[in-house]
Amino acid sequence: MKISAINVSQVYSMRQNHNFKGIFTSQGSTHDYYEYKGCPSGSSYDGVYKGYEDSQSYIYYPFSDESKEKIQKVLQENNYTNYFSPDSTGGYGGYETRSTELGKTLPFTEQEWNRMSQKERDRIRAILD
Repeated sequence: MKISAINVSQVYSMRQNHNFKGIFTSQGSTHDYYEYKGCPSGSSYDGVYKGYEDSQSYIYYPFSDESKEKIQKVLQENNYTNYFSPDSTGGYGGYETRSTELGKTLPFTEQEWNRMSQKERDRIRAILD
């Protein structure tokens, strides 16, 4: 079994969300908070504006027994941007973005993955990491 190494910081089993079967790897994330004082407006009665910008990037490795429809659903659910309007949040703005790319299909099924020892799973996660 050969899986190319990828420069990522963390690996997550998709047990966190029951819609997923494969393995997610995190390529990184950024979290920026900002605050500034300006003129009072309809967005902020006291002129203090705050915001949060959050970006996360992942690669999804499906098991060999996952259907194309299931894989597409995972990608659709994990590629989004939510914007926060200062006008509707009292001066708090920003966005939250998640992007997920499709990685190579794993050479084993979910059932085979579940039968592997924890040591073997950790070894595979290290290869993906």
